[in-house]
Amino acid sequence: MQKDQTPNLRTIVGSAMIFRILHDTGIQFLFPFLPIFAEGLNVSIAEIGLLASVRSLVGLSTPLFGWIAENRGYRSTMRWGILFTGIGLLVFGVSPNFLIAAVGLAIMGLGSAAFVPTLFSWSSALLPFDQRSRGLGAIELAWALAGMFGVPLIGFSIARFGWRPPIIVLSILLIVISFVIGRLPGRADRQASQESSDVNLSWSGLLKFFDLGANKVSAWAVIATAGIVAFSNIHTFSVYAQWLVDLHNLDEISLSWVAFGMGSAELLSNLMITFFGDRIGKLRGLKISTIGSAIFFAALFWLQAAVLPIFLTGLFVARFFMENAFVNNIILASEQTPDYRTKALTISSAVGTIGFSMAAWLGPIAYTNIGPIGLIIPSVIGFVLMWLVLQLFAKEKG
Repeated sequence: MQKDQTPNLRTIVGSAMIFRILHDTGIQFLFPFLPIFAEGLNVSIAEIGLLASVRSLVGLSTPLFGWIAENRGYRSTMRWGILFTGIGLLVFGVSPNFLIAAVGLAIMGLGSAAFVPTLFSWSSALLPFDQRSRGLGAIELAWALAGMFGVPLIGFSIARFGWRPPIIVLSILLIVISFVIGRLPGRADRQASQESSDVNLSWSGLLKFFDLGANKVSAWAVIATAGIVAFSNIHTFSVYAQWLVDLHNLDEISLSWVAFGMGSAELLSNLMITFFGDRIGKLRGLKISTIGSAIFFAALFWLQAAVLPIFLTGLFVARFFMENAFVNNIILASEQTPDYRTKALTISSAVGTIGFSMAAWLGPIAYTNIGPIGLIIPSVIGFVLMWLVLQLFAKEKG
């Protein structure tokens, strides 16, 4: 058996970020160029939203991958996750029709379900508590960096070469890096934890699986908010590209710069968590970002009548608060039940998947049939509900 290592914060964060930037570029590319992919596949934006929903729904397998990671190793689970993400993206890139595109995104969703929660479990297990907001916040910077550089690069390439070549190149890169993930430091072998015991498929075994220990009320409250924040975010932002095209007739290059702005807002949000999250507190930070999200998502309805720079500023500020809420939710979930950390994170990811899938399906339909107000009202209601759940039931840590 390989001896565990104790890498420092820089090694953990740096290793995780390299892999996540490529992975997250593959995850983010769809919504910023929604009208382009709809035209390329000769479908409506509602059908593209359905594709995104299919990709996300496969993420309900995350608890299974959590069990596999605890029993077979974090690194091997992450390696297979990246490999499936690349294969699914490749299938999407060469797809001749809607059905094959759906199959590709489903495979991709399976890979992402294995990779991301396991990556957070791997890093959370190695980082000390007093550095966890700093460490996990820094790792989540990869999402913002992918939005700032990876997604715009996809857009610029689409403008020059069409939508298929950039997707195929990215898929090949993901497949290649899957073979080097085994070089990550830390716990690679079977984990010695309470949740790595044999699976009991009886009713009592199922109840035991969903038992999150003494802090279960707070843990389940935080897990529930993972679904709410995912729904509230995607219900509006799934269609922001089409919204901008309808208002200002933006092309691929312009949408790429908008994606850069979105990534910049997320980067700033994550930097604030990285440097100030441990001082503010995980729960307090989540409550503040939830209130900010509700306010600025609501403001988008009035800002759409303003000139483009003002509306874009509103989008970026709303994105800033949403990303802050999303990352703080992950960090808070990782501390609710330390003895069942992977279980809590994977269940939280599955609940978030349900919220994402519902919003990716309903958001484009609401925009098509009702317009922007149909996007914004459900999102704002979701953030208000999320704050109430946190206020009534959530604790800082278990």
